Amino acid sequence: MQISRQTTLVLHSLTIRPDRKHFIVEDHETREFFEMPEVCVEAIRKIQKGLNLGQVEKELISQYPNEEIDIIDFGQQLFELQLIQEIDGQPVQTKTEKREKGQFLWISPQFAKGIIPRWTVKGVVLLAIINSALFFVQPSLFPHYKDLFVFDYMSLNLLLWMVVTAITLLLHEFGHVLAARAYQLPTHLSIGHRLFFVVLETDLSHGWSLQRKDRNILYLAGMYVDQWVLFLALMGQLFMPNVFLFQLIVLDVFIRTVFQCCLYMKTDLYYVLENSTGCYNLMESGKERLARWMPFMKKEKHTQIFEGEEAVVQAYSIVYVCGVVITTIVWFFYFLPQLYVAFQDTVPYLLTWNGDSHFWDAFLFISQSTLMLSFLLFSWGRKVKQS
Repeated sequence: MQISRQTTLVLHSLTIRPDRKHFIVEDHETREFFEMPEVCVEAIRKIQKGLNLGQVEKELISQYPNEEIDIIDFGQQLFELQLIQEIDGQPVQTKTEKREKGQFLWISPQFAKGIIPRWTVKGVVLLAIINSALFFVQPSLFPHYKDLFVFDYMSLNLLLWMVVTAITLLLHEFGHVLAARAYQLPTHLSIGHRLFFVVLETDLSHGWSLQRKDRNILYLAGMYVDQWVLFLALMGQLFMPNVFLFQLIVLDVFIRTVFQCCLYMKTDLYYVLENSTGCYNLMESGKERLARWMPFMKKEKHTQIFEGEEAVVQAYSIVYVCGVVITTIVWFFYFLPQLYVAFQDTVPYLLTWNGDSHFWDAFLFISQSTLMLSFLLFSWGRKVKQS
């Protein structure tokens, strides 16, 4: 439909909330959220009063003399964002509201609040300090790459690691789920990946309906659960040192916690930083800055850096590089030695084809590895399809 200065728009039912620097606009019909500056929000409010676009433009030019006002372009953006219900009395077809059935709505908010309290952010910091102190006081608790090798057969080691990882990962994600339900928000789980690892991901998009400080609880709830699991596993190591399972849990949660600090990936801590600073295109802006100095990096589409964000983007660029260094260290001290030992103890037996227990162990190990690779390729393919 043609939009002109004489056009009158009827918008969907919207909720507008002030954020750190701009405003968050929630569309009640599509349940989607948009970040907008003050001038755009003011334009929406004038449109909601029944003014045509020409009248809106005239008032905005008077009210914001230093802003470049293009009301026709803004009207087109509202149309593309599917926020318009009617144009000059003619209904506009939009996508239907997302269904919320089957998205953990059965979890009671009261129960969720008992598990994920409002002091979760402080709890993560306190538990992390306690766990770090335990590593410092008792260095033997610090995880070693050999903690993965519990059995003589590599297929059993990999199977045990997959089970432990699956359980701790589910506990982590259910921390996010419970945090969402504590605020009576719907959510769901999906399969994703971080680098070469298959992970579960909790949809926290409805968290945009919350205040900024409450969104941090949603983002840190998984780490809150992780730190409790790590603390209990360390206690288990102290009082029951012969139970190998505790060592494996510590190794798994420790590496996941370290990866949370690698902010070049969109980890939970990345979203906390983005939410706390109000720079919601932080990764894109940071990669764009780094691409100026590192030609091998993929150049991002130009992103707008608002006033006051330059220092944040510069600091994030440094943190981005530090995250890559941390990942490299983890690979050299944990994953590469584990891979070397695992393939050294399996591939030679697989090539013998003699059918003994070591041969079948190698066969099962390669099959398990292939299965994990299949999940990773599925996640990659889905991401490419959605992009």
